[in-house]
Amino acid sequence: KKGERVVLAVRPEAFTIEKGVKKGKNAIAGAVERMTFEGTNIRYEVRLKNEDLIVIVKPSLIGEWWKVGEKVTVSFPLEKTHVFAYPKAGLREELAVE
Repeated sequence: KKGERVVLAVRPEAFTIEKGVKKGKNAIAGAVERMTFEGTNIRYEVRLKNEDLIVIVKPSLIGEWWKVGEKVTVSFPLEKTHVFAYPKAGLREELAVE
């Protein structure tokens, strides 16, 4: 329903990452906090403008790498997005490992 709080889930490989801050649908500004080379892939940890930290995985052979501290825009296709109802107990409580 409109105005209802939800949780979005997007697989790390579904994100697109571009240099600089750009506007667009499903686009969020952020900055690269960590880059880890994992052989055939590079794992980026990006701190979004809203302070969320997300993980993005890209093939290491794409030819363009982003540096730690670099401003980027992260976007994702709607068809790769999973929407869940926001947990009544709160997200941290729901995701806690016992």
